[in-house]
Amino acid sequence: MIAKIILLLSLIFTLNIIVAGIWRKNHAVIITGQLLCQGSEGSHVDVNLYAKTKFRCTHLLMRTNSDINGYFESSGHRKVWFGICKYLELIIINKLDFYLKLIHHCLERSLLCRYEAILKIPRSFIFKNLDKRRSFTLGTIELSTIQNQKRICTRAPSRRRRS
Repeated sequence: MIAKIILLLSLIFTLNIIVAGIWRKNHAVIITGQLLCQGSEGSHVDVNLYAKTKFRCTHLLMRTNSDINGYFESSGHRKVWFGICKYLELIIINKLDFYLKLIHHCLERSLLCRYEAILKIPRSFIFKNLDKRRSFTLGTIELSTIQNQKRICTRAPSRRRRS
């Protein structure tokens, strides 16, 4: 009886792997651009590339910083593998949504605060493989004029002495 259950579970697992290999799709994107803060270079801006599914499962694909002149290049790809959220992705979704999260200190005097801006990448720039010729160029982005930015502040460390 136990042998039959083990055989049945291994058969189900093998079929899941075969089906996953057939239906799994690779989604890839390459993004380049320049960031400005009030006309000057937006250097050292954190640029995070994420992929989000219909089930709100978010996957960090790449984390990079802009250079001294504000230029950045970010690329990433995503395949669907196993896991609870990933198993549901395997059954239902065909497409992922990619977006950039820009974390910067433009127009912020306090070192404890930063701004977060999210830019969605159009699906027409999502491809099956990473190809430099098919990169999505954002162009020049002025950080101070991006709509719907969130200002996030952390608390200053306590100055009280602990005894």
